[in-house]
Amino acid sequence: MITNLEIALEEMEQQAEMRGLIKGRAEGEAFGEARGKVEKAQDAICKYLRRRFGDASASLQQKVREMTSLEVLDGVMEELFAANTLEEAGTSSGKVSISPFSSSGGPTW
Repeated sequence: MITNLEIALEEMEQQAEMRGLIKGRAEGEAFGEARGKVEKAQDAICKYLRRRFGDASASLQQKVREMTSLEVLDGVMEELFAANTLEEAGTSSGKVSISPFSSSGGPTW
């Protein structure tokens, strides 16, 4: 015989499971949205480099593709607009260094 307590416990378990699924979905959507923003920034920077400096910018484009911080990518994009040469683009006017990478895997400021 199933008691009211057992029914209540089962309902609580189902509610907890549903909350977990909802939370997991929201976290997944947030991660996907953030990743999409990073990829969009990478694409914009690489497109700019390719259009402005051609195939000679391929190594810089690869380094940009390895960057995963949206804040860093935004900073790189800002600095690239001031670059007149591929060499300046590689150091981004001395404020953001695309190369060499720091030990953390990102550009050095």
